[in-house]
Amino acid sequence: MVDQLRVHQEEIAHIRDELDEQAEAYEFLDEAVESVSKGIDNGTIEWRLASEDIRPVCESNTTTED
Repeated sequence: MVDQLRVHQEEIAHIRDELDEQAEAYEFLDEAVESVSKGIDNGTIEWRLASEDIRPVCESNTTTED
């Protein structure tokens, strides 16, 4: 019985670790989306589909702000 409890506790700890990692990844994605949205709203990032942009990457006018 005690061994089963210990195994379940280890499984729960493992699941918590995985959920923490996923939550952290979603937080980073959230921050990235917010940053890009602000850039589009401020006009510092121009949004277009790759199929609409025929310029080479080195000629595209992109800037980043922190």
